[in-house]
Amino acid sequence: MVRKTTGKRRKKPQIFTYLVVALLSFVFFYPIWHTLVLSFSDKVFANQPGFKFWPEGISLDAYRQVFAGNSIYRGYLNTLIRTVVGTLITLVITFMASYAMVHKDIPGWKLINIYIVFTLYNFISSTRNRI
Repeated sequence: MVRKTTGKRRKKPQIFTYLVVALLSFVFFYPIWHTLVLSFSDKVFANQPGFKFWPEGISLDAYRQVFAGNSIYRGYLNTLIRTVVGTLITLVITFMASYAMVHKDIPGWKLINIYIVFTLYNFISSTRNRI
């Protein structure tokens, strides 16, 4: 016998899901919106406590101050250097490890392979326990 589901039974979980998604969306996106509102607001309005949903006394003074000096460009340069160097180092280490795992005639192959596989399993098990 097939049991028919009613519309009411299905709508309650959907409403709960929509409420949770809406709440999480607000929690995740409000800090970004708040930062944007404060960046375009007047200094006096930005220093007042409380929730701010719209900018008041629109001003670009904050952006003028940030771009007046070289500090923002220096920060972007540091970010770019760290990203490129970190990526290159990671690629080189990964290539060397994969080469060592594939070629069995390398001295110490078994030790290298055990070290890499043990580290992988240790990482997987530690992340599984956190979830």
